[in-house]
Parts: sequence; C-alpha cells; structure tokens
Amino acid sequence: MALKQYKSITPGQRGLVLVDRSELWKGGPEKSLTEGLTKKGGRNNTGRITARRRGGGHKRLYRQVDFKRQKYDVPATVERIEYDPNRTAFIALIVDGTEIDRNFQLAARNIAGIDVLPQQGANVFDILRRDTLVLTKRAVEQLQERLR
Repeated sequence: MALKQYKSITPGQRGLVLVDRSELWKGGPEKSLTEGLTKKGGRNNTGRITARRRGGGHKRLYRQVDFKRQKYDVPATVERIEYDPNRTAFIALIVDGTEIDRNFQLAARNIAGIDVLPQQGANVFDILRRDTLVLTKRAVEQLQERLR
C-alpha cells in the first residue's frame, strides 16, 4: 500500500498523509468467515451506561481471523486483501492449496511486494530475520543439503 501526500490547500490538510486504498478488494467479505457483531453502546450487563459517549456508527460484520496459523508445509496463495472495520490492519484472504479451507490472516502493508529469495542466495541470516517465510519444497531440500 502506498501513501498519499496531499497539498496544503487548507490548514487542516497541511502535512496530511493517508494510506492509498485503491488496491483493496472492492467487493464484500467472504460470507463463510463473517458473523454478526452486536453493539454494546457503552452499556454493561445490567443495561446501564458505564462508558459515556459510545454508540451509533455503521453496522459491521466481524471477520474471523486465524491467529494461530497451525498449518505447516501447505502451499497457499493470497487471493485478495480486504478492509476490516474492526481493526486498524488490513486482512488477507488466504486460500490453501488442495483443501478449500479459507482463512483470514492479518496482512502486512506491503504484501503485494513480497521479496523473493533465490535458492542459491538464501542463507541462515536471511531465513532467521523473517517472521513468516514461504519456501518451496525444492528450496527446503536444497537448504538441507547445503547446511549438512
């Protein structure tokens, strides 16, 4: 996602920098991964207002996010990046290879520009400095042979 810098036409726009959302998915969310979100309006279990000045706003759906990510050695592709009104990060719809199991995962801001490491140039430092690394089976076999 790129950043949009605005010219200071008005005093309120001076120094304004926003995230360009033109690359986001324009359609609705994946229906199987959404559920209704009940509003609290600042009220507790007895119905009394405990947090003032809450309420109103637009109706929202909760997007189920797979935070555990417990699938290993399964090829997956990023189908699209979506806006999520419930959190400050964008989310990605990730489709697993053989199964039809779709999961949302928090998307990095530069997921469209993933850097690709060549098999020959990958070393231990490049592998360890990344939080999540996608490797092909051939690349893993080549790394195992080189590190023995």
